Amino acid sequence: MRSIASSHFRCPTALLVTALLFSGCSGSSDSGSGANELADVSTNEPTTGSTGDTNELSDSSTSDTNEPTDNSPEGTTSNSTDETTDPSNASGPETTRVTFNITVPVYVSNALQVRLTWGDKDINASWVEDETWVAEVDFPVNVNNPLVVMFNDSNGAVALGSVETDFKTGLQAMENYAIAANDFNTAKWDDDGDGYNNLNELLAGTNPQGLDAPVAVSATLTLVPDKTIRINWQASPRADFYRVFESPDGLSASTLVSIDLDASTVQFDHSVPLHKRTNAKYIVQACNAIGCTDSTEPLALGALDNGLTLLQANHTEIGDSFGSDIAISDDGQTVVVSAPREDSAATGVNGDPFDNSLSDAISSSYLAGTGAAYVFARINGQWQQQAYLKASNTGRSDHFGTALSISADGNTIAVGAYGESSSATGIDGNQSDDSAIRAGAVYVYVRNNGVWTQQAYVKASNTQTDNYFGRAVSLSADGNTLAVGAHDEKNESTEINGDQTQGTRLNTGAIYMYSRQNSLWTQQAYLKAKREGSDFCCFGGLGRVLSLSADGKTLAAGMQYRTERAIVFTQIDGNWQQTATIESPNRQLDGDFGEKLELSADGKTLAITAVGEVPFDAERNRIDGAEEGVAYVYALVDGAWQEQSYFYIDEHPNGRRFGLDVSLSGDGDTLVVSFNGNRLYVYTRADATWSLIATLPDTSPIPALTLYRPRLNGNGDTLATSGGYAGTDVHGVFLF
Repeated sequence: MRSIASSHFRCPTALLVTALLFSGCSGSSDSGSGANELADVSTNEPTTGSTGDTNELSDSSTSDTNEPTDNSPEGTTSNSTDETTDPSNASGPETTRVTFNITVPVYVSNALQVRLTWGDKDINASWVEDETWVAEVDFPVNVNNPLVVMFNDSNGAVALGSVETDFKTGLQAMENYAIAANDFNTAKWDDDGDGYNNLNELLAGTNPQGLDAPVAVSATLTLVPDKTIRINWQASPRADFYRVFESPDGLSASTLVSIDLDASTVQFDHSVPLHKRTNAKYIVQACNAIGCTDSTEPLALGALDNGLTLLQANHTEIGDSFGSDIAISDDGQTVVVSAPREDSAATGVNGDPFDNSLSDAISSSYLAGTGAAYVFARINGQWQQQAYLKASNTGRSDHFGTALSISADGNTIAVGAYGESSSATGIDGNQSDDSAIRAGAVYVYVRNNGVWTQQAYVKASNTQTDNYFGRAVSLSADGNTLAVGAHDEKNESTEINGDQTQGTRLNTGAIYMYSRQNSLWTQQAYLKAKREGSDFCCFGGLGRVLSLSADGKTLAAGMQYRTERAIVFTQIDGNWQQTATIESPNRQLDGDFGEKLELSADGKTLAITAVGEVPFDAERNRIDGAEEGVAYVYALVDGAWQEQSYFYIDEHPNGRRFGLDVSLSGDGDTLVVSFNGNRLYVYTRADATWSLIATLPDTSPIPALTLYRPRLNGNGDTLATSGGYAGTDVHGVFLF
């Protein structure tokens, strides 16, 4: 509604002749003598309006020339004679219909109200247009009462102005009464007593009843180590508490990530999976009983490097290959990192890392290294190196740490040493006989009250030179089942638990299953793959990579040497069986399907890479511009493995080989694929649909950082990955 303030007036209905005899409508009485005297014109004194001016309200009533009025003084008449007229003999209406034409001050709202009270009358006026309102009321004639006109907002809850005056009705059947905008007293109505009247506060956008929603805060965001977003803001004077909201991808609806933070709080730390928040936005709300106000601008993360935790061993040397493999507990609180080319002569746990007496002339070769593993634990919010693990029979070129696995609780670790050379067999055999070069071994360690000890020395049941036992290891969630791969094992048997002595065919590969009961380990099964196709006989490589389900009853195994398959074994009624063979739908020579794989905790989702495979579309046409290497996700549906998704990347200027490594979270809903040994692609699944959410470090952005060995924890919210800054000595394992 809009209006312009105007002067008010009141004219009674009168005969035209009366208008001619007098000068016009007046706000005061005129007691002159004559044949047609206008009797008893009352004067109303208006209250002060919002401008402070006094505006006179004129209240005059007239009658026909020969009719006396009820408000004439006793003993006088309203005609030209001096005779007194008996009012009882007068004839006229008992009520008068008064039309109030009201113009209110300018204010726009959908909840305005204009209300009149006079005597026992209580009437709401009707809106006409802009600032104009009207009310028609039947009043008794010749009666005087206080008149109050209220201009309200919020349907009467907030008074904006008022007109308060005496009003006396006349004797006519109809009359008009006008009230102008500046007749309203607005200064009187100041609900919160702050010196600003209600109307002016509403026009300024503040709350006239004493409490407004808080002023928006200006907030800042920084990243601090251990994946923490730190948000700071200046206090808002009217805020009773604060809230922090997050949109994980910067597009979806924001959700509350804090509790209600009291008015004295001006900082909030929020630990997040940084690899899932590269595009996240944050808002700080300042709140009180009236409402909440968002911070002035959404906050974005920017560069991630300040928020990363970097794990480094306290004594590694250049060439140790620290970060060659990583294993992370289900809760993400324990991480073990290998350095298979570390060359100290220490043995056991926490030995002397500076004894390099076993270093030799081939220290620069990939064959060099006794190897070591480092355990890091997050204790009281701080990461620290908890243990330095070495083999109990450290030897040159053993490559202790080539493969790692950790139980869900982080209390059991298996370490493979494929170059270990003893001829022992079974559990805890003779470690000092080095007559079987590169036969391989696995070492099991356990943690009790923060102290690590070696629990078992594990060898194959058919130890043989160059079997590479321990090239891959995988533990069940409880740590009581262990799978060990020996991808160059030479037995031509294709039977599970078959004859292990037929060592005549090269590189067929085998898998050895062990179980733990009361801290004692025993071999449970000897797994071989079925012969499928003429190319299987000599180049199998079974056990090059392994992944166990959480319950230890489903095992996925990759094969090497052009076999282009992944094998799934399942333990049914205590017996292991080969239950599936998965081949690439785009099988190609040297596609390396099964080079890397990982199984979800429930054993129902399987990620497989084919690092040498050229991407094809559904019609078997090469995808133009796509880089070499693909990744597949399979889902177990009604007992059969079905392809759920297929990943590749468009041409990239910095290289090729998508799928050099892969990690699947325990819940199966987060996937990380390594590209070219320096970049990671992060995908998440929702309702069986996979989406790319980040490219690290490209979208971080983290300049000059290369990342290559990803490992996810159980829910995918912690990503540990090997990496370093190009051109510097800063390298290690980064935690996102």
